[in-house]
Amino acid sequence: EKYKENKEKVSEILEKKVLTGAEKIAGKLGIGFKVLKNQAAIDKYVESERRNGKEIKRSTGYGSIHTDRETNESTIVINEELAKEDNVITTAAHELLHGVLSNTLIDNSSIQRKVGDQLIGELKNISNALEKNTDPGSYRNRLFQYVKAAEESKKGTGIVFEEAITLLSEGLLTGEIEYNETTFTKIGDVIR
Repeated sequence: EKYKENKEKVSEILEKKVLTGAEKIAGKLGIGFKVLKNQAAIDKYVESERRNGKEIKRSTGYGSIHTDRETNESTIVINEELAKEDNVITTAAHELLHGVLSNTLIDNSSIQRKVGDQLIGELKNISNALEKNTDPGSYRNRLFQYVKAAEESKKGTGIVFEEAITLLSEGLLTGEIEYNETTFTKIGDVIR
């Protein structure tokens, strides 16, 4: 019982650090940042944005990033209750990286694919990144959820590879993926 209590305290501290850091960086990049209490608050925010003429999709996940196609302004939205319930402390960093990648890759699926192909190739060199895992929240299983969704929607795989990068950042933060300097130098070279 004491272990569980201490683990929750540590998670809360880390979550606050990640949220604070991501919000600070988002501000410097001109990306809005909202932490909303629960799904009802997110739905209310989405409806408000739609009434203001913005195209915004309803999200039921831990977080999302929305970009106004007219102004190109982005806003990160975090579902505090859901993230806390599932003990996911990396959502803010994940969504922030989407914003950075969007600015870098400029929604170019051929660049996304090139970076993603290189990333997947290099991840195969990291023993623990793509191993079978029964945990539905594991890097591998979450990545393959995006692969399946891309195949089913026929929208292409550029976004899957962007997700591979954002999920990789989470895996590194949580320790699920071990850092390998050679591998990450190669991935960095592709991005540059």
